[in-house]
Amino acid sequence: MKEMHMLPAKFDERVGIKARAGSRNPGEWEQGPPIRMRDFALVAAMFACTALTGCGGGSPAAELNVRPEPRTVSATAAKPLRLPQDERFSIALAPSQKAPGLLGKADANSNARSDGTADASAKVENGGTASSSFQLGHVFSNDSERQVDLAVRVSFDFQYDATAQPPNVGEQAALKLDIFARDGRGRMLKTVNVLQYTTGEGDIAGRSRNQSDFSVPLGPRETLAVYAGGNASINAKDGRSGTGGIRISGLEMEVQSKPAPPIGAASQPASGS
Repeated sequence: MKEMHMLPAKFDERVGIKARAGSRNPGEWEQGPPIRMRDFALVAAMFACTALTGCGGGSPAAELNVRPEPRTVSATAAKPLRLPQDERFSIALAPSQKAPGLLGKADANSNARSDGTADASAKVENGGTASSSFQLGHVFSNDSERQVDLAVRVSFDFQYDATAQPPNVGEQAALKLDIFARDGRGRMLKTVNVLQYTTGEGDIAGRSRNQSDFSVPLGPRETLAVYAGGNASINAKDGRSGTGGIRISGLEMEVQSKPAPPIGAASQPASGS
């Protein structure tokens, strides 16, 4: 089993780019290699995908079926809103499902707590399917008549593991962890892919820390849900088995709102003499 102890990775909005903490040149940005390359290239790629939209859209944890009462954000707020310090997370969902094979066993468990911890695990023995997910975050609303920009910071620690028996014969176990920003009309405005892995590359276990910073526009009278979504799923044929799990802890969000610049407000170039 591969065991990975990653350096903290800080993400920005540029696709596939990260800055590695502890590097010799902390100000230098580097391009991550393609996802699902083996060994060290694989591990780097697992944490390098940061997309403006759609990168994590295929995750079972992407769809949000419950909309809690939103928290109003002011365009003139003097200080950022900090969660869960200022208030508990309003989104804390943990669906799971399982379907053992004719001679198999299946189990799926998930939890999400409003203090900032969540986990999802799935296990199949001798064929079957199992899937567990969590969604943990908050809903915000813009009650003004003007568009605002929300500057969002999301940080948490996470652990993950996946195994398959027999090994290297298919993608029995899959793990996915993303950060989503979805508006009240169901449109996905931002997706940050934190982890994506299948046991087609072998067994894996590790831990890391994520910090993601991005900005999302929020129109007048609109709402926005920002949440971490994780999923562990197993799809094993008869005679095959798999396990997978993801856990996040210490989830924190910091949200600062400010008025969006008016359309056409860009300065005009000075005329030549």
